Amino acid sequence: MPDIYRILKFDLKIILDKLANEFNFTDIDYFVAVCYFRRLESVISQINADSENVYFDMNSLNDDAQYLTHTQLVQIKNKVYLSKRLLDQDIKAYCQLLKDGKISSIHDLLETTLKVTLKDDNISKIVRTYVMNYIEVLVSPTGKSFLPC
Repeated sequence: MPDIYRILKFDLKIILDKLANEFNFTDIDYFVAVCYFRRLESVISQINADSENVYFDMNSLNDDAQYLTHTQLVQIKNKVYLSKRLLDQDIKAYCQLLKDGKISSIHDLLETTLKVTLKDDNISKIVRTYVMNYIEVLVSPTGKSFLPC
């Protein structure tokens, strides 16, 4: 899986140096910015990794279903459900960080990294849409999604 640095195509030090020069960062500001970036990186990379697992499991189910026995189908289906549960935990953790004010919304950044991490096929679109809809449901005051399915 590509790391966030490759996905965003930048060098953290260059960006932080530019910010430091523009806004007269102190050493403490610089340290806080690095810590904040590391937190964002950990959130995004975990969601990306588990999204990729869901994608591969669903793709395997889609591609191989006709060749598998009932027992094998059940095993792969259970793998998909397990991967989805792990992804759900990551999304809930991200939304909790949002609610607690520990990070700002990075929905667009997350969606962009998912587009880079996953392929451009129907299953990828399903996984990306699921992630973004689930985030919207969790952060929405009414608990309803406003994104198209």
